[in-house]
Amino acid sequence: MIFGVKSKITKCIDDEGYPSFVECEFTDAHGTTHQFQDKDVIFTSKTLDKESNYPVDGIIDCEIIDRKNDGSRILVTVSTELPWHVESVKHETVFEVLAEQIVEIEHHVSPVPILYVMFNSSKFNLPWPPTVPADMFPASF
Repeated sequence: MIFGVKSKITKCIDDEGYPSFVECEFTDAHGTTHQFQDKDVIFTSKTLDKESNYPVDGIIDCEIIDRKNDGSRILVTVSTELPWHVESVKHETVFEVLAEQIVEIEHHVSPVPILYVMFNSSKFNLPWPPTVPADMFPASF
């Protein structure tokens, strides 16, 4: 099961290539705002550029490390290291957020690796589209 932290994409940093690089942020359970800069596809399924209307809702995929009740609220410790190695601009990957900030995510496949290979297939001398050997799957597949 994949989880994410609700966040806001606040601006586009660079839209010269694909995908665009954006800035995303959330405020943790202690009132500290954490900023992240990465490809837009890491935070949203929307294609963003400098002309997009901000803020845009986003999600930072994470894994849950711990949950605890501090009396009046449920605190969740998350790591953004997995699945996409996302870190804040201060190089942090572990955060304590409110349980309401966590969402369950149905998807798990980022388009980034596929797009990277697609646009760089000649660089790696790979055929595009990729081919799968017939004997890779059992006959019952």
